[in-house]
Amino acid sequence: GIKPDVFVLSSAMGAYARCGQIDRAREIFDAMETRDPASWTAIISAYAQQGDPALAMELYWRMNLEGMEPNRLTYVSLLGGCASLGALDHGKSIYSRFLARGFQADLMIQSALLNLHSKCGSLEDARAQFATITDRDAAAWTSMIEASARHGRIEEARAVFERMPARTLVGWNAMVVWYARYAIPREALHLFQEMASLDGLEPDVVSCIGALAACASLGYLTEGRAVHRACTARIMTGDDQRRDVVLWTSLVNMYAKCGEIEEASLVFEEMDERNAVSFNAMMAAFAQNGHLDRALGLYRRMICEEGLDADVVTLLCLLVACNHAGLYAQGRDLFVQLRGDHEWIAPAVDHYHCLVDLLSRAGRIDVAEEILVWMPFQPGAIGWKSLLNGCAVHGDPVRGARAAAIACRLDPVDSSQYVLLSNAYA
Repeated sequence: GIKPDVFVLSSAMGAYARCGQIDRAREIFDAMETRDPASWTAIISAYAQQGDPALAMELYWRMNLEGMEPNRLTYVSLLGGCASLGALDHGKSIYSRFLARGFQADLMIQSALLNLHSKCGSLEDARAQFATITDRDAAAWTSMIEASARHGRIEEARAVFERMPARTLVGWNAMVVWYARYAIPREALHLFQEMASLDGLEPDVVSCIGALAACASLGYLTEGRAVHRACTARIMTGDDQRRDVVLWTSLVNMYAKCGEIEEASLVFEEMDERNAVSFNAMMAAFAQNGHLDRALGLYRRMICEEGLDADVVTLLCLLVACNHAGLYAQGRDLFVQLRGDHEWIAPAVDHYHCLVDLLSRAGRIDVAEEILVWMPFQPGAIGWKSLLNGCAVHGDPVRGARAAAIACRLDPVDSSQYVLLSNAYA
């Protein structure tokens, strides 16, 4: 029969990769009898952008070993892969190879280098690279915004954003997301609302995730519902659009943080796809509102019906639920059980603090103190304050004095421990 030529197969690989079917793209690549630079670049780009950047680098070395010359697009993809891996030195080495082959740095390469410096934590190099780009495109401007914001220079990032000749949706999204991430939710929400009125841009999934995080932080239910409507009306109307699991998990979190547990549950049940993060978000909502039975039921459903693995967040959610319900024995048993059933769960300091608080509230202050002394982390002031609170409630001034002394040393500016200690002696 007629065999597809290399160009057709490379195009098919690219199409599958863009649809997220990277395994299918790899099947085509592995079955090819003849490969050219375009086919190698197609599979390297697929892994670098959507799959596994480390594997992209491995394929690049294979390409070299087979005597195939990378092209300009190959290097752009490789620099993107190094940026994703945080491999700054490796990226510089790739760029040196690019120059050694006689290529000249054009806008694509310059933007890829700027992105590398932005994501790998070299702000000065990012600034220097940005300054060398005379004909800056939207990608270059956005990378400079990201570089500034990633180093905590949010106002510098805003200044770069304001200087953009033509602000794109990606630029707006970067500012919305970073403001939300830096706990400046009002500005994040303000920018989300302004992008349509000032630049005529409609929000996408990334915009809505940032805005929902802002609404959750502020407890703005009305605005959160408006973002929900925007998600439904503008993003989910296309025939090929799926309900993004991160977006819908953000909706669950927003409704939960605004106190609308039943609405959060409704959104959760309507999700086309759920992952461990989705379950944890819903479990956290139940836990923080005292619905222990519903949190435990969701945990069993996650493990038994969905076949998902519990993680450290799952354990923390269940401990919080037991704490709110005042069920110290069940919380203690869950702590032990989850560690036994899921060996990959390594409790962090927050888990031990929660367990100490649970035991202290229940009057098991002797056990709580033992955990603080023997836990495999340096306990923070919050753990000792929980113990001190238990001593105040249950009348143990001697142990309370020990806890207060340590809490004061760890957090000398907080006066609450002195009040708690006086209560222990009352």
